[in-house]
Amino acid sequence: MKRSKMVLGAALAAVSVGLAACDWDFGGAADQMSGRYSCVNFTGLYRAPAGGLLVTEYSTVPGDSGNVVRDEIVGTGDGARTAWTGRLANRMIVPGTVTIRAGGMMLSEGNGDDDENGNGQDGTLAVQHTTGVFAVTFDDPPAPGTAIIASYEYTQPSGGGSGIRIVTFNVIQEGNQLRFVDNNGSVYTGEFGSVRSTGGEARDTPLEGTIPAGGQVIAQFSVRGRSAAGYDVTITGTFQANVSVATQTEEGVVSRVTLSDRTLLGTWLERRGRTGDVQGVAAGVQAPTGG
Repeated sequence: MKRSKMVLGAALAAVSVGLAACDWDFGGAADQMSGRYSCVNFTGLYRAPAGGLLVTEYSTVPGDSGNVVRDEIVGTGDGARTAWTGRLANRMIVPGTVTIRAGGMMLSEGNGDDDENGNGQDGTLAVQHTTGVFAVTFDDPPAPGTAIIASYEYTQPSGGGSGIRIVTFNVIQEGNQLRFVDNNGSVYTGEFGSVRSTGGEARDTPLEGTIPAGGQVIAQFSVRGRSAAGYDVTITGTFQANVSVATQTEEGVVSRVTLSDRTLLGTWLERRGRTGDVQGVAAGVQAPTGG
């Protein structure tokens, strides 16, 4: 079993233990519209937490260096200039691996921490690892025509989908029904399996009981569709969010839940194709209309 799959499974198992207080399972035909989950809303645009690919291979372990760059030219000496700023050709630079040299002068990073200054005998070096932006100052100006050369390592997870890159899901929720549209225009439809909260009494419907602010909502889902590469795909997983505000009627019925920190965790399964991790976050706070 791949490491990322094990981590995801363990995380979901740990969350489920603390959510027994309120469990709302969907009943009836899966393709029928139900308003039972209208008090929560996970509609929004989901992106990878650190940018890049939303669907990645199970074999990709965050933090592993999979690519080495040597002799990338980032500037040229003119005999007077000592400082250069710019962006390396790649992002997600592995901390502590950047070296920049000019002729006989060389600068390397310090202890490898993010944005740590590299102080060497020939000047100073600073790197923003997530963006690849660097700033270098040599003690002496490189001779005219001397190449300013960078060497480093970077990470670049491979896509989890065969032949395609997925960087966003536009999620539309209507009651229990879900619709995902990826950045390639492919559509995946399905529904919730259950919605749970960390507060309130167990009820037959999520519109009863208490969902206190500061609690969490976990919504299990499954959607299906055909990817841009022509594979039949099933995506299963959970939406998770913190409850910022819960609005109730005088009868104690929950009519609206305001959600923040909405995340999407799942598994990408292609029929006769590849599998992968789905990890995304939605911007801002989402509350359903009505109530």
